[in-house]
Amino acid sequence: PALCELLVPGAGLAQLASTGLGGGTFLQQLMFVNLALVAFNLLPAFPMDGGRVVRALLAMVMDYVRATRVAAFVGQIFAVGLGFLGLFNPMLLLIAAFIFIAAATEAQQVAVREQLAGYQVRDGMRRQFRVVPANGSIRECALDLLESQQDEFPVIRDGMFVGMVRLDTALNAMESDTATTFAEVMQAGVRPIEEDEPLMKSMEQAPAGQNKTLPVTSDGVLTGLLDLRQVFDLIRARTRLRTQPTHGAARTMQPVSSIT
Repeated sequence: PALCELLVPGAGLAQLASTGLGGGTFLQQLMFVNLALVAFNLLPAFPMDGGRVVRALLAMVMDYVRATRVAAFVGQIFAVGLGFLGLFNPMLLLIAAFIFIAAATEAQQVAVREQLAGYQVRDGMRRQFRVVPANGSIRECALDLLESQQDEFPVIRDGMFVGMVRLDTALNAMESDTATTFAEVMQAGVRPIEEDEPLMKSMEQAPAGQNKTLPVTSDGVLTGLLDLRQVFDLIRARTRLRTQPTHGAARTMQPVSSIT
């Protein structure tokens, strides 16, 4: 990983300075640091390259997720040992902490990808939601906004999706009298995602920032909201419903309602 490639040379240079190995030429010192980097990167400590080799070997006899979990555990054990060795060396402690956290993060990401494999956006989206009109008055809609239990709303103009607005942004604008309509405070340029897109791909490509809800469309028509905080809850609930018998008649619910 890139961070390790920065940390290890720094540790090597610090060691050269502190132990007096800097007696050679600069090129000799540089060669020593690079050899140390290569040797360190080949250690079987996930997510270093050596740890990835361990995972590849384990994946030959077990599933990929379990192989990643085992390799990550080995990497964390190595990180703990490195931490004990570096009790009086801040650089080694920093490297140990990075390896420990990175191993856990990598294992979690692989588990998430495996769990979401085969799911499409429609499997994790919310089908009941409220929209607000671009020219609608924030003050007149404030009570409905609060009762909706949403914190982000699609903004509609002439039946077309034009942006997203956060509840706190709209209410702050109303209280400070800096805006009166949703069009003035909405975030334009939000790219809707399609229902049939792979769920994991859409989540990975979601723009970083405050927005945790993405608009979902089908053939240009707004059909749902993908709440990145509730994806797993929705998938688990729908999986349970598919495996349980249905008693009585199914209920039909209005998928979209508008605040006007």
